[in-house]
Amino acid sequence: PLLAFLHIRKFGRDRSCRLFMPAMGLAIVTGLIFQRFEAVLFAIMLPPVGLLIAQSGERGEEPWRTGLKGWLFLGVIFLIFTSIHTLFTNSSFFATITAGFHLAIDESLNEYSKLDGISAENFAVVEKALLQVKTTVPLLLPAIFSSGLLIIAWSTVALGNVLSPLLGKVQLWPSYRYWKLPDILIWTVIIAAVAVAITDSTIQVAGLNCLIVLAILYFFQGLAIAAYYLHKWSLPKLFQAALYLMLILQTFGTILLIIVGIIDVWADLRKLASPKQNKRADAD
Repeated sequence: PLLAFLHIRKFGRDRSCRLFMPAMGLAIVTGLIFQRFEAVLFAIMLPPVGLLIAQSGERGEEPWRTGLKGWLFLGVIFLIFTSIHTLFTNSSFFATITAGFHLAIDESLNEYSKLDGISAENFAVVEKALLQVKTTVPLLLPAIFSSGLLIIAWSTVALGNVLSPLLGKVQLWPSYRYWKLPDILIWTVIIAAVAVAITDSTIQVAGLNCLIVLAILYFFQGLAIAAYYLHKWSLPKLFQAALYLMLILQTFGTILLIIVGIIDVWADLRKLASPKQNKRADAD
């Protein structure tokens, strides 16, 4: 979607669409020749997402709303893709993923059991942990795939905004450090948390899947807050890059950004509710 977005921003919708249509046809032929039709099918469904995001930005819609639209459109594309996969393979997409995951866990246990010097107690601990993962992860597949699609949509909006000036185009949205989710979204976090606390297993699983996706959203908001203060404090770029890596790659940093993103709902850590200077900033 990002490549499609940038091409549309550079050359316009009409010219880009004239390029995309024959490219998609060529991709389908290539997929059939090399018997990679499923991968190609999913790939050719992505350029329209870039078009949707570009149109949303040109209409002046907020970045969170644009990202949400891109995510929902990707979700529809993913459902179409899984339906086609099921139609041609006579096997559910999620069932195929789950079977492959179970097989990987079983093979890991089998290989681990053959290692020399492994005590029965240690193997029992590892076996219990892997079997729990084997049971839990398939229940969270909706959240895992939804989070992946959300990251694709949000990254397209954020990176597309940053790269637009390099194409000689103005940014469609303010600098990322000013992005903010609607405050009302916090109620979905509360409802999902209540659902996890309910004893019914089906409701618990649904609530947990929702919480995972919402955690990704508030991670993005926490990252925007971090970007705001790193810019405000005028720290060296190299130092900022190191801090970003620590926050994103470390589990503690990720959790911290999620918590900060949620706290911002009530504390308004950047004081964005008050009048301030022009937010149409550079591509930092």
